[in-house]
Amino acid sequence: MRPSPSNCAMDQSPSSDISSIQCASCLGRLRRSLQPRTMWVALMAFTVFCLAFQYAEVLLDVMETRNGKGSEGFMTLRVNESSATLRNPTSVSTPVREGPTAPREIYPTGVRQQLTQGEDKPKDSGPDSVCQPKKHIVFLKTHKTASSTIVNILYRYGDARNLTFGLPLNKNHQFFYPYRFDSSYVEGVRSKTGKEYHILCNHLRFNKPELVKLMPEDTFYFSIMRHPVTMFESAFTYYKSIEAFHNSTSLEHFLDRCWWNYKPLVAGNQYAHNNLAFDFGFDNDVTYNSTDLEARTQAAVASVEQDFHLVLILEYFDESMVLLKHALCWSLDDVVSFKLNSRSEQSRRMPPPRIASKVEAWNALDWRLYIHFNATFWRRVDAEVGREEMVREVGRLRRRRDQLQAACLQDGGPVNPEHVKDVKMKPFQYGKAVIQGYNLKAALEGRAKMKCQKLITPELQYSDYLYGKQF
Repeated sequence: MRPSPSNCAMDQSPSSDISSIQCASCLGRLRRSLQPRTMWVALMAFTVFCLAFQYAEVLLDVMETRNGKGSEGFMTLRVNESSATLRNPTSVSTPVREGPTAPREIYPTGVRQQLTQGEDKPKDSGPDSVCQPKKHIVFLKTHKTASSTIVNILYRYGDARNLTFGLPLNKNHQFFYPYRFDSSYVEGVRSKTGKEYHILCNHLRFNKPELVKLMPEDTFYFSIMRHPVTMFESAFTYYKSIEAFHNSTSLEHFLDRCWWNYKPLVAGNQYAHNNLAFDFGFDNDVTYNSTDLEARTQAAVASVEQDFHLVLILEYFDESMVLLKHALCWSLDDVVSFKLNSRSEQSRRMPPPRIASKVEAWNALDWRLYIHFNATFWRRVDAEVGREEMVREVGRLRRRRDQLQAACLQDGGPVNPEHVKDVKMKPFQYGKAVIQGYNLKAALEGRAKMKCQKLITPELQYSDYLYGKQF
């Protein structure tokens, strides 16, 4: 039976309680056997001894935890009073740059175990190992591919380590998309401060030469693709207001008149045709001559394989997170996440086969890119992880997500936007899609609340927080 969240207890080790009982017993015998002055001297001596003994045990416990031998594993939420600082535990809209020394946390019963028991260390990440956690990263954030969830993973990782993000100019949330990326679109570049950028992950149209100007040589480039049928259905719902879609009563209605509805030079219409290829920097307005299409496909595949270290697949999101974890040499908790910017199930419509075939034909370049990189994804799994190990690690990832949801979420999962209680945590609503959010448990406090809150913070709010933190 799960303990009530209202029951709270200080984080104390059992050995410290036993030591206190032993000291109390000794003091009782002294009171009966010694004269008052002698008793007072003995009392003071024993008090000093007991305090020193308990302090030594606490130090030993901390050392064991740092060495990975503690009962709570890697990166526990126990606070080191001598150095820990509390950074903005309650609001992402008013960042706190440096706070006072954090007190020992008080957690609702069972929350500490749920928040920490699944954490682990990245494999082979010691000072003498070949694998070191990567901190220079470019993520090409493609549209309607669960990329907002991956951005949250990157935001949390960099935020926790005070890494520097390349953020769009003037607190924008995109790098002047749909224009091809230019390094001058990054806040701080024009001032020529010479700062080092670690992570760049907001929406942009890929342009490798300009990214190379900004990012170090050891930068890890990755992106994510989605099956064009479900991706296009999502885009049709989300971007219903664009010129290509707004006169169509249904997805099939648009596809039956696609050449009439679609005008490539109209703003926003890139979402209506081969948008995946467009995000990767290619011309999405391709002809349907089979020879031309094949040539464009081969050129696009070769370019992506040359420019990117890893391409993930949405339909295998958990497997993708495990593969990303290995590629970046990160820990399990570094890649665990809750779904963000996700639609409610009621607003999803899976196209029937006759419509799906039309979507694949209309988005032929996207379809061919997806087929190729879906195959290369599984070749990477076989070469770097193995199918059996992948099953085990996916299981651990899902259990960890369940633990965090049980510890953090009031409703156990996402809720529709009208039910999100904290207005600062409401996700941005656009088009006809119903974008869901989360409510945190009311009993959460301190660092536990901060950890849970950052897991549910929508992309736009987190981006604003990072902008305030850096500038």
